[in-house]
Amino acid sequence: MSAAEDTARQDAWHSVETSFAALGRAVLILDAAYHVLQASYFLDTFVCEGTRDRLLGRSVSDLLGSRLFVPGDALHRALSQGHRAEGRRAFIKCPRTGAQLVSLSVAPLPGPDVRVLHDRARFIVVIRPADAPGLPNEMDDALLANIDRLNRQSPPDEPSLPGPDPSRIASS
Repeated sequence: MSAAEDTARQDAWHSVETSFAALGRAVLILDAAYHVLQASYFLDTFVCEGTRDRLLGRSVSDLLGSRLFVPGDALHRALSQGHRAEGRRAFIKCPRTGAQLVSLSVAPLPGPDVRVLHDRARFIVVIRPADAPGLPNEMDDALLANIDRLNRQSPPDEPSLPGPDPSRIASS
């Protein structure tokens, strides 16, 4: 690879990892065998120091400690058929702090243009912290606020049922 190509690759990767870090996400680029080719620096902040360097060249399962990427499982089948998977839960490993629940989105990388990231790039994994149990996320907040607003509204007048007008009924 020429120096110009190497610089272009580094620039492209820096743009990807910085963009995802701005959203509070870590990103991985995987080869066809699910080995980590690129890992964003945000992993060191998000997981623990040294995670990025420890992960490069290893199986993504070494980080996630899950069976999500095992041949034959649902995620593996979906990716093999060109589908993406979003919102998968996994535990991310850190030797110092233990396991942390995360949410993953995984997709095949389309076409040869993504090879600018790495010659063997086949999949992208986006990792974010999972919502803490018992704490509503922003969508839950909006939904709960809407339900609360609806509950405070007075019920609509009951529609009148067809039948005789009560004022015309003679009292006995």
